[in-house]
Amino acid sequence: MIPPAFARCLIVLLAIGIAGCSTQETRHYTLAPVGLPAKIGITGGPAITVGVGPVRLPDYLDRPEIAIRLSDYTVDLLTFEHWAAPLDQQFPRVLITNMQAEMPFARVIGFPPVQPTPVDVQVEVDVQQFDVDVAGTAVLIANWQLRGPGGQSILSSAQAQVMANAKENTMPGRVGALSEAVAKLARALSDAVVALPPKGAPPAFGQRPNTP
Repeated sequence: MIPPAFARCLIVLLAIGIAGCSTQETRHYTLAPVGLPAKIGITGGPAITVGVGPVRLPDYLDRPEIAIRLSDYTVDLLTFEHWAAPLDQQFPRVLITNMQAEMPFARVIGFPPVQPTPVDVQVEVDVQQFDVDVAGTAVLIANWQLRGPGGQSILSSAQAQVMANAKENTMPGRVGALSEAVAKLARALSDAVVALPPKGAPPAFGQRPNTP
């Protein structure tokens, strides 16, 4: 007959072993720049400095857990799928990198800049939704404004709504779809910057007015 004390020890050790075997490892992910198909007919643009910021994210993204959209009113915060760094750091960095790729003729920096730098156009972004659903469809909705030097005048504003589908419905695939959504937002913002009519310049950057 097994002594009661020894039996209790076996039960505790067995419980610890089962708990150890069932422990799930937390995985960490990062957004990454995504190269979109090249646009046709883009030959260049002005040598300007574009400052991107502030970029504001909704409160539900201010946490390490990745949010999965379950319905219009519900998100699930995944316990074992985390962002490797806060989204309020990753999102602007990847957005800037993508915008620089879209506008190689310009200088795209964070705003406010680390060093005092004159900015020709400030891009202000207020993200309303940034998540992916269980089917792997990422949705990014953001209000944006383009401001002139000094941030005093609003040159243009709109809301961008972009979607991207995961190439495979896995967690890496879903994060890839979120990254592609950021790239699509970067393209929309870059197109808006290029379309601005600067003072003393043609009606749109990179475009010449029609002449008789």
